[in-house]
Amino acid sequence: MKDIKKPDPITNPLVVGDVDAGIIYSALQPLDQIANEMECKWGVGRLERLVSVETAAKFGAAREKLNAAIEAQDPDEVVKRAKVMCRAWQALDAEATAGGHRKIVAEVWVAEDDQGNSFSVVQTLADAISLQKNGVTGAVYHLQEIGRIIAMLERSAPVVQFAKGAFPNAHIEEIRQTQDNLNDPIPF
Repeated sequence: MKDIKKPDPITNPLVVGDVDAGIIYSALQPLDQIANEMECKWGVGRLERLVSVETAAKFGAAREKLNAAIEAQDPDEVVKRAKVMCRAWQALDAEATAGGHRKIVAEVWVAEDDQGNSFSVVQTLADAISLQKNGVTGAVYHLQEIGRIIAMLERSAPVVQFAKGAFPNAHIEEIRQTQDNLNDPIPF
């Protein structure tokens, strides 16, 4: 499903006041909730592999129709397709359960990067190994790895650590690399 940002006068000003964008965003919220619940229960990308080929194909077709409606910015069609996708997730869940498949036992948090790629976060290395053995697709990180990543980021880009210290209630939405122009020759 395509990533739709919330209409906001500061972070997403191009759609503020656009009724269609607001309807589309709102229609996708319940679907995002169900998709997140299913990915936490079954693992990212795993549920579609636990069902029949026919069910997986129907799910894929429904997702493509929703994406086309989002791309066309057709709020009525997005509402219709979002309802279909909610039922599709529930059908995948029911078929996988009826087929005797088991949900992931570890507590799993699912997130997406800025390009829409999903990844999973678990507490321990053992949980990560269990998730990967159960066929979860996408990267799986455990808390020790995340700690190492953050430490490396803080060493290479301390501005993030300073920003978090200066603005304790803020959250990071984007980190961009900038050019180092400090060593450029003076242009006069």
